[in-house]
Amino acid sequence: FLACKTAIQALLAKGDLLLGDGRLHESLRDGIRCAAQKGAKTMMFRHNDFVQLEHLLQTYRKNFRRAYVVVESVYSMDGDFTDLVKCQELAQKYDCRIILDEAHGLGILGETGRGLEEVQHCRQAAWLVVGSLTKALGSVGGYVCGSRDIVEFLHFFATGTMFSAPLSVPNCIAVYKTLR
Repeated sequence: FLACKTAIQALLAKGDLLLGDGRLHESLRDGIRCAAQKGAKTMMFRHNDFVQLEHLLQTYRKNFRRAYVVVESVYSMDGDFTDLVKCQELAQKYDCRIILDEAHGLGILGETGRGLEEVQHCRQAAWLVVGSLTKALGSVGGYVCGSRDIVEFLHFFATGTMFSAPLSVPNCIAVYKTLR
């Protein structure tokens, strides 16, 4: 919960636009509300409605410094997937960054369990990948994957990492062994 929430909260600021799928998990929604309090413009689009997403991007993207689209690989309440290929096309067309929640896809989707990017053959579509270590990895906590610069930034500015205990050694070993 904290990994998803505080990554979004830390990364967005005034002058940014965030468009989120209407069925996002509460952890992401909470981060989006925090980003809005910091001055970011946030809007939700109908679940998996990429026509509406494109309309919102056409209408608003030009007014903002940076833009983000937040989607989940597998939506936990419905079990359906996002169309990451279409999302990536729109992100490239409108200069947006994709934040992908892989909490329910990692370890399950794809020949090697790498998630939706593997299944839909669009490697590195996401600018940032967030998720849970509690599902397929059988541990506790959450994760954020991105470039070294982003991860380092989050170490200092994501309150979820500053004000929580680090993962215990047994939990780290469990995740490591499961991934191997």
